[in-house]
Amino acid sequence: MGRRPNPQRKQDLLDEIVTYLGEHGIGDLSLRPLAKRLGTSTYTLTYQFGSKDQLLAGAVRHALALQVAGVAELASAGSEDAPSDLVRRLWVWSTSAENLGVVRMLLEATTLAYSQPELFGGVGREVVTEGRGLLAAALVRSGLPKANAEVLATRTYATLVGLQVDLIATGDRDLVSDALEELCRSVDASVGSPHALAADAL
Repeated sequence: MGRRPNPQRKQDLLDEIVTYLGEHGIGDLSLRPLAKRLGTSTYTLTYQFGSKDQLLAGAVRHALALQVAGVAELASAGSEDAPSDLVRRLWVWSTSAENLGVVRMLLEATTLAYSQPELFGGVGREVVTEGRGLLAAALVRSGLPKANAEVLATRTYATLVGLQVDLIATGDRDLVSDALEELCRSVDASVGSPHALAADAL
């Protein structure tokens, strides 16, 4: 009976693989340059993961877990934040040097889910549900009715993701940061006027 893959070794590799894929992307992954970057062999990668597809699926799930954990930490640390402050905190977390690769990787996986649902299906929904739910809870705490909070959270999170894409595509952090502040002002205005938000939602 052959040896089974080492769970701890696999976990350690996943951390490094996520970093690599955040830099190089998912679509054109080749195991040989990946193995060279990790200082290991293609045999080790296939031994630990089974196949390239299984490696990719495992790496995406690992990246998702990292983002969910990061968002959960924001939720516990900033439970009294105003909604616009929470938007800023989400932005700072998602665009920091150590996390932007994870965000880039998950955005790519969300796009690939349409053509490769067996590998990446459900990733986008989980990413959006986590972030949108956090914002909706903060908006409810600020006094918005739940239905209005969910509408505003959906609009705000979608805009936040769009700004992430803009930053990744253009690298124009100053301009995108100004746009983020405009988004935060819009959130503040909507929280201060829930009736206006309800009218917008009709």
